[in-house]
Amino acid sequence: FSENPLLGTLILLCGVCSCLYHTFQTIGPQYHSIAETFFYIDHGFAISSILYFLNLCGVPGKRTLALGTTGLVLLATGSIRGAETYAFIHSFWHFFSAGASVSWAHDGLEKKRANVGSGGGK
Repeated sequence: FSENPLLGTLILLCGVCSCLYHTFQTIGPQYHSIAETFFYIDHGFAISSILYFLNLCGVPGKRTLALGTTGLVLLATGSIRGAETYAFIHSFWHFFSAGASVSWAHDGLEKKRANVGSGGGK
């Protein structure tokens, strides 16, 4: 969606905020308040991105839902299992959520092409 650069911009902003959050999360307790701030900013961009994707790309397809659901399971179980495995499992959450984002954008592009092909394009 080159005519919608906000999709890529939101993903980039999510990545930057997440990177900053995890950096301050790991470098020591003296940076807890900074980490907490980026935690909320990160979640704000993530939720905004989900809503924007839903508005622009529509309901995600099965492939996207499979990637996103797998990522959410990893996100939830990574926190449950404890500090020893958190970083490893949480990194896979980031991998699957990024994959779901790309897949969702592709779903939206396919829907747009199908809509234009059937004569109902915008």
